[in-house]
This record gives sequence, structure tokens and C-alpha cells, in this order.
Amino acid sequence: MGSATTAPTGPFHQERVRASHHAIGVPTSSRMTVTTAASLKVSQIAERSAEEKADSIR
Repeated sequence: MGSATTAPTGPFHQERVRASHHAIGVPTSSRMTVTTAASLKVSQIAERSAEEKADSIR
């Protein structure tokens, strides 16, 4: 009969996967720049929307 094989699940395997994931990802500084720009844009849109709503109530 065959024997079952299992993938390594110890801390070394997890660390290697984490390191690999970060190695191919987008640099943190780039992600932060994009997130900050998107957040600013959403804030501007929300402010404009609130002003338009206030104007329509008057």
C-alpha cells in the first residue's frame, strides 16, 4: 500500500512562505503612496457630495 505525504507545517515552512510572498509583492512605500492618494480622493469626493447635499436642502 502507498503512504500518505504531508506538507511541512512547522514554523520554518511558514517563514519561507511569508518571505516568498513579500519578495514578489509591491514595495510598501508604493502601496502607501497609492493608499494615501486614494484616501485623499475619496475624502474630496465625500466633501463635495456633502456640500452638494447641503445646497440641495437649502
